[in-house]
Amino acid sequence: MRIEQIAPLHYSALVNVLQRYANATEFVWFQEEHRNSGAWSYVCPRISVLLEWLHRNGKVRSSLLECVSRKASASTAVGKKKKHDEEQVEILNRLFEK
Repeated sequence: MRIEQIAPLHYSALVNVLQRYANATEFVWFQEEHRNSGAWSYVCPRISVLLEWLHRNGKVRSSLLECVSRKASASTAVGKKKKHDEEQVEILNRLFEK
């Protein structure tokens, strides 16, 4: 699923969608940005609360939420297209290994 608006986060819509994946063993947040510059730090605690609630109430099998992104970095970009492309391939491979 793709989340177009994270603030305010539409909890009821997320609950409805997440329940469709009741047998999932993990949920993955994917962002192309670095781990410390994308939406992960904002959405992680919020989605985790939802998943824990759904798990406690038997609506989903797992409350595990993982992030696939570029590694945390102080700079916004690597500065070289070749390195950027290598990172892009690496995060997509990690995503589809899930």
